[in-house]
Amino acid sequence: MYTNTANLHVDVSHRVNLPWFQKLRGSTSFRECKTFPNYYIGLAHFSEKDWPRSYYHVFILLEHGTYRPVRCSQPFSFCKRSNIEYCIGFIERDDKFHFWVSQFDRDPIQITVDVVD
Repeated sequence: MYTNTANLHVDVSHRVNLPWFQKLRGSTSFRECKTFPNYYIGLAHFSEKDWPRSYYHVFILLEHGTYRPVRCSQPFSFCKRSNIEYCIGFIERDDKFHFWVSQFDRDPIQITVDVVD
């Protein structure tokens, strides 16, 4: 349900028992996935406040219809843990994931990896 107000309305919530899951912040939008039919896939990130700060990303699969998290990757970094990096988008094409990653908020790169299930 959408209303034009300044209030946040949460339609669905699910408990996830992973210690770092509450730290997750947005990155990419979730989209239907060819490799995992009936699921949405997206990427989120979090950082650890050590010095230098460490940035991590997590792939998350959401169940179609319920948006329940059913699977996620281990936290990973694209380049270097100490880089400030955000994934600003990705696509799935030809059995590969193509990521666009911002490094230090100024040096974007594209990274391509094989899709594995």
